[in-house]
Amino acid sequence: MLSARNSILLAGMRGHTVICGAGNLGVLLAQEHDRAHTPTVLVNDELPETTGGTSALVVIGDMKRESTLRNARADAAREVYLTAGDDLVNLEVATRLAKRFAKEPLSMGPAIYCHIADAALRDTLLGPGGPGRVNYFNSYRLSAKALIARMYAAGWLPALQIAPGAYLVGEGGRFALAPAPGASNPRLVIVVGLGRFGRAVAEQLAELLPADTVLRVVDSHPGAIESTRLRLRHRAGVEVLEANVTDASWRIGLDTQGRGALVFLCTDQDRDNLRVAMGLARTARTVVRMFDQPFGERFQPAGGESFELDVAGFRGLFHDALPMLEHQHEVAGPGGAVIPRIRTCLRLPGLPATSDIRWYLAWLDPREQGLLQGRSAADAQRVADLPVAGDDASLDRADIPGGWWIVRSGVFQALREQGAVPTA
Repeated sequence: MLSARNSILLAGMRGHTVICGAGNLGVLLAQEHDRAHTPTVLVNDELPETTGGTSALVVIGDMKRESTLRNARADAAREVYLTAGDDLVNLEVATRLAKRFAKEPLSMGPAIYCHIADAALRDTLLGPGGPGRVNYFNSYRLSAKALIARMYAAGWLPALQIAPGAYLVGEGGRFALAPAPGASNPRLVIVVGLGRFGRAVAEQLAELLPADTVLRVVDSHPGAIESTRLRLRHRAGVEVLEANVTDASWRIGLDTQGRGALVFLCTDQDRDNLRVAMGLARTARTVVRMFDQPFGERFQPAGGESFELDVAGFRGLFHDALPMLEHQHEVAGPGGAVIPRIRTCLRLPGLPATSDIRWYLAWLDPREQGLLQGRSAADAQRVADLPVAGDDASLDRADIPGGWWIVRSGVFQALREQGAVPTA
């Protein structure tokens, strides 16, 4: 359904952005495109509660109906985002749009971004990766990678495991390798709340934490506990506990670890997260996930108290994660294993939190690596060639797969222009 005003404004519109689904994620995307002054159309099955203060036009209708997509001029759009809360709906529309342009070059037709919370469901229905024109993304995983970058830059996770006996550290304004994580790395990391975001954080940590760091995951729902236990079964040193965020049982060991512990409070209850965090942050570094961003921004510790508390708003994390969105497809990695192209996002310690300078820890195929040869280290660096922190000769580079590179975000665009990086 279109108002007369919107019908006039949409007539002849080209090169715009269509966002199907005006929930929290859809509105966040609309706000990001509004900041970039991109004409945006929001599609929803009913009048949305809010458009986030944006200038987006609204088309009311079922995104699965051709008439609704036609009203939004999806075929003439530069990009289409499918962000309904139902993965099956997003997959259905993405597949239909991909088939419509299957015989056209990728430069023709809109780029399609399909939000999928359950990648296994996508693979079951479509096969690994799905249609080649579709960029699948998971906002929770993207935001978890942005959170890891934030912790790395802050020195709360100063060493990330790249391979057995090889850790990525930041030293003197540059990336370097170390044979051991160092005394400042947390010895105990706890994730409380295993919803979609909390589980994504736990999975990221399981890949990147040093092997001798204990990872404790906590939730009050048995289903979430069992699902996470299965997902993390490949990693040693995982403790899985059934408890509520306000329970004391999951805090065992925090008193003895002190600053050697890092706690992520990721439940859906913002106020419970903050209330627990205010007690923990006096002794352990604590990260609080907040969805109600304004509420989080109003929080200030009492004057004079010593807190190590990071209030991580989902909106801000997703903003930081957006440059990764079109690079989230899977590739054949070490030993032919299927892995995400980008393992994590990175920021160097010492840069301002507002800096847009970011790198990706990414897997590149031989052709892409060849195109990067000769580039400045400010753009791309092979991980196996990084200097060793403190010139420690005990590090064995042979165990670091050559496909891992640290790449500046803008380099991917240059590779794509040379035809080396697929869009899905």
